[in-house]
Amino acid sequence: PVLEARDVAMFELFYSSGLRLAELAALNCDALDSIRNEGEVRVLGKRSKARIVPVGAKAREALAAWRVLREQLAATDEPA
Repeated sequence: PVLEARDVAMFELFYSSGLRLAELAALNCDALDSIRNEGEVRVLGKRSKARIVPVGAKAREALAAWRVLREQLAATDEPA
């Protein structure tokens, strides 16, 4: 269930926001706060250009569910 929640969160975020795979892989936990509070995330894209992308409600729900379970796989001081 933990890995499934992680995978669903990644898929929903990838699908709803239109992030590039490299942008998704580069996200850290700081991005989760931005998504939860503002409904958008700032990413560093091609040619090191920053852009802000909106995140849909379903993705935000999946990320919230993953955040609760995350500590079962990663240390609390792990930023990724």
